[in-house]
Amino acid sequence: MKRFLIDKLIEWKNRKNRKPLILEGARQTGKTWLLKEFARTEYEYSCYLLFDQNPQLSEIFRNPSDISFITKSLATIFGSITKPRDTLFIFDEIQACPEAMTSLKYFAELAPEYNIVAAGSLLGIAEHSTYSFPVGKVEFLTLYPMTFCEFLYAMGKENIAKAIAEENHRLLKALGNETSLLYRQYIYIGGMPEVVQSFADSNGMDYIIPREIQNDILKSYSNDFSKHIKDENTRKRVEVVWDAIPKQLAKENRKFVFSALRGSHRATDYENALKWLQDAGLIYPIYVLRTQKIPTSAYENQSIFKIYMLDVGLLGAKAGLSHLAILADTTNLIEFKGALAEQYVCQELIAQRIFNIHYYANENSTSEIEFIIDNGLDIIPIEVKSIINVYAKSLKSYMEKFKPELSLRISMLGYEEQINGLVNLPLSEVSNIPKIVGKKNTLYNK
Repeated sequence: MKRFLIDKLIEWKNRKNRKPLILEGARQTGKTWLLKEFARTEYEYSCYLLFDQNPQLSEIFRNPSDISFITKSLATIFGSITKPRDTLFIFDEIQACPEAMTSLKYFAELAPEYNIVAAGSLLGIAEHSTYSFPVGKVEFLTLYPMTFCEFLYAMGKENIAKAIAEENHRLLKALGNETSLLYRQYIYIGGMPEVVQSFADSNGMDYIIPREIQNDILKSYSNDFSKHIKDENTRKRVEVVWDAIPKQLAKENRKFVFSALRGSHRATDYENALKWLQDAGLIYPIYVLRTQKIPTSAYENQSIFKIYMLDVGLLGAKAGLSHLAILADTTNLIEFKGALAEQYVCQELIAQRIFNIHYYANENSTSEIEFIIDNGLDIIPIEVKSIINVYAKSLKSYMEKFKPELSLRISMLGYEEQINGLVNLPLSEVSNIPKIVGKKNTLYNK
């Protein structure tokens, strides 16, 4: 496995005045594996504490401000820790020990020489709990599902991944058929590490076991709803929203419509459910813009939005979509292929740390642009097509009305820059959007 976030972990390690780090991310995205790999490659020693399976560890952190006692106790468990700067301490499933979470504040203040990284399930939910969260005393990174380029490395296609990173369009054009197949495989497999590993182990031949793993992951998420949501009404609404996502994305305009849900039709009844799913890292709400002004977040309409899942493979699994339908060119799947392409682009943008994402629709919703991003200065429209035929009136009318310096059309076509500022970008090269935006002399710096 190759996870690009390890570079950010190395930056954290080498930075002066760093604080303890919390690695966030939805369950099953590979946080534990990444931290152990980070420890193996970058440190002489490591101390791994798994709190949910070792409740006795809570005794060590009973007084979270007593860092002297905590470090002496850890030295007793793991042997003498004479080089704290060369040792990585991994506090895994830290949500099972609230006192350990609180101790991060005191490590930051009293023992900054210790390298401490914490991870766990549903940490976004834990931040809003009643115990003392170390606000301002920790740093954060988020691990998302594997990107398409990380998937390529796992599949042994390092040459294609490097060609994408280097924007080698000539080579990518020559490798077009192979890259197109790998993209369709990724749409089915997605980026959950265990699923990708299973598919890679079969040399890209077995689609059955990866789907079984995807279904197990979806079941584990559903189990989390019952385990962690105490209010029954909220839990039921979380389940309703979660189950409705594939159906809502299958519609032509993808807009999430509460009247289509079973039970209550009032949006206010589902606010807590949406917040829970978002804090758990399971969904990405994308709000509509009616105008194009900076800052875009000030003009978003939070009553109108689309919901994408954390992973395109899980979306297909939840919809019960066969790999045969995705790999084949069938007209029966054109509309949902569009939804899958949008889901893929959305999670790739977020993996590139582009978080201020919206979509555009005019007042009567006759013209729509799938994604709008901004960097604080420029607004960039992104049209997404899952097919080669990319003709559409929406982007043309948008460009005529707002005259953006840069517009992106993402599709199965090859790379092409047009004189009107329109760039045709292959679906396989979405990870290069920050570079493309940067070339237009914008202030992109997410």
